[in-house]
Amino acid sequence: MSKESEAELLAKINELEEWYQMHPQMPRKIERDPLDKGTEQLRKLWDIIPLPGWTTDNCSVAFHHIRDSNTDKFNFTVGAKCLVMMFDTRFICDGDRISEGEITVVDMNGFTLGHVAKISWRDLRTIATLTQDGLPAKIKSVHYLNSPPFMSKLMRLLKWFLKSEIIQSMHFHLSADDTFYEHVPKDMMPFEYGGKAGKLCDLRELWQQRLKEQRSYLMDPEYWAIDNSKLTEGSPSASSIVNNN
Repeated sequence: MSKESEAELLAKINELEEWYQMHPQMPRKIERDPLDKGTEQLRKLWDIIPLPGWTTDNCSVAFHHIRDSNTDKFNFTVGAKCLVMMFDTRFICDGDRISEGEITVVDMNGFTLGHVAKISWRDLRTIATLTQDGLPAKIKSVHYLNSPPFMSKLMRLLKWFLKSEIIQSMHFHLSADDTFYEHVPKDMMPFEYGGKAGKLCDLRELWQQRLKEQRSYLMDPEYWAIDNSKLTEGSPSASSIVNNN
């Protein structure tokens, strides 16, 4: 193995260690059961789905959309928990392949100021720290479809929690048009958005089945215990990551 390849491998190992180290700092996020009442209710109104395939530069794409605009049903904390479950399950399902970057697609249709009012800013800060500093693959870009008129106001709030490079990676689209597809392959997007990956309901069902199959893995605390004596040299502690954000 070349020195360059060895350095890249070590960097990936460090990133994975950071991801798992940060879990114990966030107990509200790691006590998760894909079949519990809260999670089941959230899946009926909020899509958090990894899309099939990879981009040409080996990036993965995740799709988010609130299907039910009733703010009484909106629970940001449960959504944050489901987001972490999504990443953990995807890492297992991907096998030995590690994404070179994370692309997020968010359909804002149906998202209102009423949803913004119910966001837990404490949980948002926690999730922002986890995804910005702990993911094995860094966020490459975030794409907002059907951006609402109040998007600029929301961005002013998000700037308190997000790093400048994340803000700069954001793109806003009125729809899934040609400009959007310059960033995300059509082969990976659902039919409903002009893509070729299949119906959204089928993609949703496939992902829910994968979550159920990994239930014991997600719930077993043995998988989330960190042996600090085996961490690679130079790997930062979870507390230092959290406290620096």
